[in-house]
Amino acid sequence: MKLWQVTRTDGWGRDEYDAVVVRAENEDEALRTVCGGPSRDPALASIQYFDDEPLRGFRLDRSNSKVEELTSEGPPGMVIGSFNAA
Repeated sequence: MKLWQVTRTDGWGRDEYDAVVVRAENEDEALRTVCGGPSRDPALASIQYFDDEPLRGFRLDRSNSKVEELTSEGPPGMVIGSFNAA
């Protein structure tokens, strides 16, 4: 398992997610966890079916999200801070 940060690439509003950190095996699984929808891995298609709704603010087609793997490398400090208030 790896840690992935999925971030919105568009604007966001009140009561919406703009970024999420998830634990997943790969990038596609991380996006599916946040954006919902079917797995893109054809090897898993026969044994898995995902029809989840995306987290509020993310699109099912993944068009407003980007994903990056998080590692323990780098300078000390905050990894992600996400604050959206009215």
